[in-house]
Amino acid sequence: MAHVLKDMQPLRVLLLASAACACAADQSGRTISDEVDEVSLDGSDWRFELDDVADGGAGEGLRPGQEWYMPAHPHPADAIRVPGSWGAQGFGNKTAAYRHAWSGVGWYYRNLSVPASWCASTSHSTAGSDGSRRSSSKIELTIGGIMRRGRAWIDGVQLGTEHIGYLDEWNIEIEDDILCGNSSEKPGIRHDGSTVLNKRLAVRVDNRANHSDGDCFSGCLDLRGMEAVLQVADEHTPVGMEWGGIWDHVSLRRWHPNSVSDLFVYPADPYLVVWGVSSVDLMVNISLREPATASTTVQVSISQDLPTASDGTPARDSSMHAHVVAVGAVVVPAAAEAAQLKLTVNSPNLWSPDTPAMYRATASWGSGRVLNTSVSFGIKHLTTAGPTLRLNGAALYIHGVGDDFTYMETEAPPLDKELYRTRLLTFKRFGFNFIRLHSHFEASEYMAAAAEVGILLSPALPMGAKNGSSHCARLDLAEGI
Repeated sequence: MAHVLKDMQPLRVLLLASAACACAADQSGRTISDEVDEVSLDGSDWRFELDDVADGGAGEGLRPGQEWYMPAHPHPADAIRVPGSWGAQGFGNKTAAYRHAWSGVGWYYRNLSVPASWCASTSHSTAGSDGSRRSSSKIELTIGGIMRRGRAWIDGVQLGTEHIGYLDEWNIEIEDDILCGNSSEKPGIRHDGSTVLNKRLAVRVDNRANHSDGDCFSGCLDLRGMEAVLQVADEHTPVGMEWGGIWDHVSLRRWHPNSVSDLFVYPADPYLVVWGVSSVDLMVNISLREPATASTTVQVSISQDLPTASDGTPARDSSMHAHVVAVGAVVVPAAAEAAQLKLTVNSPNLWSPDTPAMYRATASWGSGRVLNTSVSFGIKHLTTAGPTLRLNGAALYIHGVGDDFTYMETEAPPLDKELYRTRLLTFKRFGFNFIRLHSHFEASEYMAAAAEVGILLSPALPMGAKNGSSHCARLDLAEGI
């Protein structure tokens, strides 16, 4: 027994983290606003136009005298739905392989409406070192994902810098005077007592990769330029994908002072053998959006999802998250950005493909109005004993299948957890308990569905560049290793 335990190399707690914010969690694998702290910009209120980049340059929209990001540039007539690929919505040119393909730039436009309470006032602001007034809350534009580079403007003022990469969330803090300038400062801004109107958001999306600045990711999600690598002789073979656009959710968020932005749960002892034990100690790391303006008490609870479905998967009804198994509190000192505490889960239910037990850690804070953020996770113990994989002490036999980003109708990954549940349960009915995600990472909804139905995942680094760039070549080597 001692020899077996010595050879075992356990992994840490399985985590399926939602994008945390000052809000209440839903069951999609993400989080949603609990009041007016998030204004969704999803939907068909966007207008769209393609920008001719046939010369390989930046396109018409950035040329002096054109400047499509300025308010004077007319709104295009064509509507587009966000999130979603532009090709799947009929934008682009017909090719031998695709009905609508476009490699280049697309421009998105929409008008913004936000609650007037979001804007700075002297009664809800602090004085800066230069004597200016600043709101005590922060307003942020969040774009969950683009394919693959982006720049954004409000009323012609650029927000932040260029965003590069299609795998990470794009968050841009918006200065008060850009979003909330009054009519005397910015003609055309109207106040109706409840809403600030007539702000124009422009987003420029370029789906071309530029390997010279380190934008090396490719793989199943982006096979552009892979014909030579895959030794495809026929130029009409649909290998080079040219999809693009804003493919993930878009919103305006207001962050309150001392807001918790992230939770991370991990075992206090990562080498503890967790099966058959009476309790497991978990560490909860709490990260704030920015340094605390005052000492803040954060309450943390861990609850267990109760399985009710006939297939044994956890309940999806949020009312079932009432089975609290651990509670605690921690004080985040003024000026600190993080804190942690230890919580003990007694008689833990371990995650496995046959019994996908899930837990949820929830942090609550605030006086008067309580804000929440939460993250789902499972507890498992994955080890090796000689040539055998063991999960929670039992031999693990992997029955695997590959999932290679096959979304023919949407091009971009769907953001529908129920769609993924249906798809993954089909895999399970055929006896599979493991999926390799070939050279790509999936959306949060996919990850959450896999955890709930009991599927082990192995995402691969999205690398297949082979483009001659020395920086990308190093990443290719890392992927090969």
